[in-house]
Amino acid sequence: MLKAQIEFFTILGVVAIIVVVAYYALVISNQPSNPVPAGTGSEQSLVQDKIEGVISDGASLSIKWMESQGGSILPIFNDSVSFTRVLVPYWQKCGKTNVPSLEILTEELENATYNYIVYSMRNGSEKVLGKNVTADLSKLSVKANILDNQIDLVVDLPTTVQGAPIQQPYKTTIPTKFGEIYKFMKSYAEESARNRYLELFIINSIYFSANRADGGMEHPELPTFGFLTECGETITRTPEELSLSMEKTIFYTLANVKWWAKAATGLDCSNCGSGACPAGCSLPKTYTIESLNGRTYPQLNPLFLVDDNFGINITSGIYISNPKPVAKANLIFKQFVTSGWCMRPYSASYSFQTPVVLKVEDPLTNTPFNIATLVEINDLLPGNCGELPDSQSCIYNPGNPTNPSNIKCVGGEAKLPAATAASR
Repeated sequence: MLKAQIEFFTILGVVAIIVVVAYYALVISNQPSNPVPAGTGSEQSLVQDKIEGVISDGASLSIKWMESQGGSILPIFNDSVSFTRVLVPYWQKCGKTNVPSLEILTEELENATYNYIVYSMRNGSEKVLGKNVTADLSKLSVKANILDNQIDLVVDLPTTVQGAPIQQPYKTTIPTKFGEIYKFMKSYAEESARNRYLELFIINSIYFSANRADGGMEHPELPTFGFLTECGETITRTPEELSLSMEKTIFYTLANVKWWAKAATGLDCSNCGSGACPAGCSLPKTYTIESLNGRTYPQLNPLFLVDDNFGINITSGIYISNPKPVAKANLIFKQFVTSGWCMRPYSASYSFQTPVVLKVEDPLTNTPFNIATLVEINDLLPGNCGELPDSQSCIYNPGNPTNPSNIKCVGGEAKLPAATAASR
């Protein structure tokens, strides 16, 4: 009996020793390999907040630059326009697009944020982080995820405070509509290349430009086609007058583009000019873009604007006259005919290029997202963004002996091909 009791207590003692050893082994295994020195935890939190602040500042600044410069940190000078003294790249020229992918823009943002962090740390890391803090920039990495209403950033930057490491990675989120605006801009550039919205809108405005007096008669500021019905009637437009009228027409068109609205159809709006507009007609004339790739963006407020160097330089004027009736003899049939009725058709066309900036304000960053498009009209048709002639034939008008058909109207060189006007 005594022997059994001894064996029982021996076994119980061994079990107790095993339990104690296992307990301490478990406690030791759960201890961090690099325990945080006393009083260092709060300092780590401060350093982490400072580094995340640097990341947030760098990303926010980069996003604002990218929005204002069409997604690019450093736009190509020769493929951009100046808008509010900032270079804005072309995303669309006539029927062609040059839209950067979201992957490229993400990489641009990551690189810009990376460079900002490196610059901040190398030029005053002690001031930013404090003493006894090290950040291993050689292992720095930045990853971004662009969403509709925010951009998430994940940054690896091994950091220690008094030798104790800060848990990685750092994470921060920037509120911005960059992703949603990008989708809108991409869709616009693609659809505009196919449908040539602005060219067609401006051409329509040219055809219906306002009238002005010409010697008692009224004719459009930008004549396109029509008839002179009075004997001695003339139309005269200097290059300067045509240039100003074209600029006014472009301003008017860009200001009267309505988004996500349906165009009125089947309505007689011919009396709108006299103020008798039937229901559904609009005065002034407006143009509509109903959707882009089947989608609307009612929460965005897109605006068309001109660039810093906007100007239309039409190099040739228009002069059309309707000669007074003359008496002439037909010697073959021995008749004498007097013509007392004056009727002369005329036509005129215009060619020019002009950049247009599409701007959408990001309400979360208070920064405009800008892209540029190149509009070309060639003989009152959408052009293909080729070279327009520097000269255009003046009017052939036998009633104007000072301007025979062999005279050319030659314009000076400009940044863009010279705009021209021609009439027949």
